[in-house]
Amino acid sequence: MSLDINNRLYAAMLEILETYVTNEKMKKQLYEFIKFKQNEGYLFGDLVILHYLIYKNKIEDQIIKVAAAIELLILSFDILDDVEDQDNLSSPWIRQQSLS
Repeated sequence: MSLDINNRLYAAMLEILETYVTNEKMKKQLYEFIKFKQNEGYLFGDLVILHYLIYKNKIEDQIIKVAAAIELLILSFDILDDVEDQDNLSSPWIRQQSLS
């Protein structure tokens, strides 16, 4: 997808973080994790949006929020998997496991 879509997904993830995470230490760490994932791109969010586009022919704000939530869910799976397996040593959640 386009750079604009990735920026919108990133902004929506940060909005979700600001709205629902109250622990400041955790929020700071999650900002770092989301930023780290931004470099990879948001494949699952892109797929959500693409499927929506196929049926609706337009991108609406609500689908961006859904795609961002899916990306956060995938991020949580990545964190859990990497901490469990102790692999992907370049990820910030492996280097800082206190709240991961």
